[in-house]
Amino acid sequence: YIAKGDKNEILRINPYKKSRDTIFSSSQSINNLVYTDDNILVFSSSKKGISNLFSINPEDKKISQITDINTGIFSPIPAGKNSVLAILYDNAGYKLVIIDTEIP
Repeated sequence: YIAKGDKNEILRINPYKKSRDTIFSSSQSINNLVYTDDNILVFSSSKKGISNLFSINPEDKKISQITDINTGIFSPIPAGKNSVLAILYDNAGYKLVIIDTEIP
């Protein structure tokens, strides 16, 4: 999977078949795309002007907003099944946090 910044897309690329499939396209930026242990893609985006985390299932292309933080959260990295580490910014500064990525 690759996030293509100039068009704000997430692409599935198969180099053996020389094919590509657009998983998701947005008018907002797509940053820090990671593939998690539970087979979902997590990324940060500033949908409302503030960076938050989103997930997308590459099979059904269903997107979900994981966080709704007023101050910003970004740079997710996989941290085991159903979780990512991310950097949260709030009035006390930057913090490293673990975020549950399981969508009910």
